[in-house]
Amino acid sequence: MAFLLEGINLINITVLLTFIHAVWSLNRKIKVNVFLLIILFSGVVSEVSFIVLRNHGLKETYAHMGSTFMFHMFWLLILCEYITKKKLLSYLTCFFILFSIVNFVVIVVSGKYNFYSFVLAS
Repeated sequence: MAFLLEGINLINITVLLTFIHAVWSLNRKIKVNVFLLIILFSGVVSEVSFIVLRNHGLKETYAHMGSTFMFHMFWLLILCEYITKKKLLSYLTCFFILFSIVNFVVIVVSGKYNFYSFVLAS
């Protein structure tokens, strides 16, 4: 537990406090709020895993890629709730999933994180 405290920075604290506030104040009966809670929870899990990996001298590359993929997939699900052109969004979502897999397997073979999936989903 002490190694978690050593690696904490302002971003980690902000993510955790945002998640705690959301759990406390959001109505979980609203579908979008559930997606937001999942996004925030995955952010907390990601930040903790980054600290653990960093403190053990391991690369964070694949953890970042997985975190980016999950983060954007849930934002796309939120968009699906409100967008009128659902067919277009489903094509874009499929393209994003395919690109993320290719990016994860082929492009990141160097072990160095890139921002292609993050930029594409944004």
